[in-house]
Amino acid sequence: MPRATREIIKWAPGSLIFSTGNTNEMIANCDILLTKFSTVVYVGLALGKEVYSEFDLEELKRLMPLQNGNRSADRIAGICLSVMEENYDLLNEMSANRDYNIMSESYVRSN
Repeated sequence: MPRATREIIKWAPGSLIFSTGNTNEMIANCDILLTKFSTVVYVGLALGKEVYSEFDLEELKRLMPLQNGNRSADRIAGICLSVMEENYDLLNEMSANRDYNIMSESYVRSN
């Protein structure tokens, strides 16, 4: 840590340096995020921070999870339901070989 601190002081004098604490909170409160290779780059990108990294940032932006206002579970459930509906006959055939009904709305074991 001492070497990194010296480098920060050299190249960004006056910067605040934190070596402990909640990383996500630090990223949320930073102006610029510098990281060599770390998944925290996704947090910075998702928060719209200016990010510098050894990663290809354009590729990371392309791979970023969709930011959709906490609607991910609904989107995933919708996709799962459409796949199940498209494969209704196959799923029922599969469930006939088991002791429960895959397509049951309550997913409760049947007798």
